[in-house]
Amino acid sequence: MKKTITRISAVLILLAVGITSVIAQPSRHHHRAGYRSDGFIRGVRDVHTVASTAMLGYGIASLDDYTGIRFGYNAASLRTDGFDDVSSDVQSGASVGIVFGWYLGKTPIIIEPGLYYSFKGGKLDGFERQYDSRTRLKTNMHMFEIPLVFKYEVQYHNAGVCLHPFFGGFLAFGIGGKTKSVEGNYTDSWDTFSDGAGQLGRTDAGLRMGCGLGVDHFYLELAYDCGLVNLASDQYDYFGFNNYDSAIRSNTISFSLGFNF
Repeated sequence: MKKTITRISAVLILLAVGITSVIAQPSRHHHRAGYRSDGFIRGVRDVHTVASTAMLGYGIASLDDYTGIRFGYNAASLRTDGFDDVSSDVQSGASVGIVFGWYLGKTPIIIEPGLYYSFKGGKLDGFERQYDSRTRLKTNMHMFEIPLVFKYEVQYHNAGVCLHPFFGGFLAFGIGGKTKSVEGNYTDSWDTFSDGAGQLGRTDAGLRMGCGLGVDHFYLELAYDCGLVNLASDQYDYFGFNNYDSAIRSNTISFSLGFNF
């Protein structure tokens, strides 16, 4: 157990060091479209080399380990429990991140931590008895997210094509966002993570599952994040919320494209 905790701690530390290394790499700019910064690519490769070398000390790394970049689309919503007559709808946003994949020895099992900016939130529509009116809330949540998943690789006849079903979890921390309310002809807005009746908590955590498809170095992935944390603060005061049996949790379906180095 202690060894597992040590390995996961090493992964998270390497994530922070990796992002810093990439950002710190010198870059060059060019006026032609499609030009990729040599400094950025060199930085990503350096991160991969340093991280894989460090993980060799824990017996995790292999020759097929990779570093990947991901660009995605999020369909985010908020799941409500213990509310009467409240409906939920989807908000669309983006995600971008970097992942590190390490094979567990010579097995087809991969441990993949990552570091993402991820858009979350959603729309809620319900009846407010105290105001005798319908209220619509549109919530944006900009999150700094750390997923950690275990993938199982299924290869297809050495054709450069593989499937990666996966399961794991995520931690997320709010860095900003806005919530807008519409009650009849009255409109208001506030910071999602500020104090007040519509405040949500900054910290989220939950389960992450899905499947990826690799074609040579290109990668497609469909994932679902199921939040387990009650995001509603003690001050939340919409739709008859109470601290005993009411909860607001995050749901996010994401589709991403990427490239593995």
